[in-house]
Amino acid sequence: MAETKIDPKLAAELKSQPDAQFDLLVTVQHADDQTEKHLTSQGIVVRRRLRLVPTVAITCSGDQAQELLGYSWVEQIERDQPVHTM
Repeated sequence: MAETKIDPKLAAELKSQPDAQFDLLVTVQHADDQTEKHLTSQGIVVRRRLRLVPTVAITCSGDQAQELLGYSWVEQIERDQPVHTM
């Protein structure tokens, strides 16, 4: 089940570097105060919340990201990368 939430290459990278810090976008059911409190209570840094598509931009360790995959309210995890325009 968790494999559908994340690209296999990113999942392997998180697993192989459990203590490394990653900037990630996490699509959740609700990008609200409760979700943010839950994340920060686990030591995850919430950098911003996006409401149009319920997503939180976070910085966390590989271990923390792997834990997030087990939550039913987490729909997808992907790398937060710079966006370039043409």
